[in-house]
Amino acid sequence: MTKDNHPLDFLQLFLRNDVIDSIIKHCVRYATLTLHHDFLLTREEMCAFLGVLYLSGYVPVPRRRMLWENSDDTQNKAVVNALRRNRFEEIFRFLHVCDNERLDANDKFAKVRPFLTDLNEAFLRNAPYDTDVSVDESMIPYFGRYKCKQFLRLKPVRFGYKAWVAASKGGYCLNVDLYQGKAGNNDREPGVGLGEHVLKFVDELTNAFPSVKLSFFR
Repeated sequence: MTKDNHPLDFLQLFLRNDVIDSIIKHCVRYATLTLHHDFLLTREEMCAFLGVLYLSGYVPVPRRRMLWENSDDTQNKAVVNALRRNRFEEIFRFLHVCDNERLDANDKFAKVRPFLTDLNEAFLRNAPYDTDVSVDESMIPYFGRYKCKQFLRLKPVRFGYKAWVAASKGGYCLNVDLYQGKAGNNDREPGVGLGEHVLKFVDELTNAFPSVKLSFFR
């Protein structure tokens, strides 16, 4: 990648066509299971849908539907031109990234696990050369109801999902693992606790870069 590349070229390193097609397949499958047999979805519509989600993260409005309103202070022309509001809500209604009939009962994030796995593989596949890796927690804001939501009183983001992130000193995310609680996805010996995530990152990164001597710090 160089400065001459379009930003979309960079995004497609992580959201490749096979990942987009997998999401489309599961969306259509879920719509069919809910007796909406006429629901179809194109790759262009899914890319536009994901683009609206990305944009709504850094151009926040009290309600997402306001992005399509005629008011000068809320309407976003990029969103209006990319996707109709009703179509966005229809895709959002059927949005799935996995097969609900094959969920891991021991994984509290089973419904998004395939997508997280694809992203982590893409992070490692496109990782820049670095020898220093930081492992620390990161909060993803969320105010809804879910059993994995955390409340950390002294953090800038107090409510949301806690994620353990391995990142290079330049800020590039190498791997992310959503925190499920003390007993969540602990496939090592009992009593390891939070250090399990650090050990997991060490295993994955050393396997991905066998010829590089990595230094971990927190």
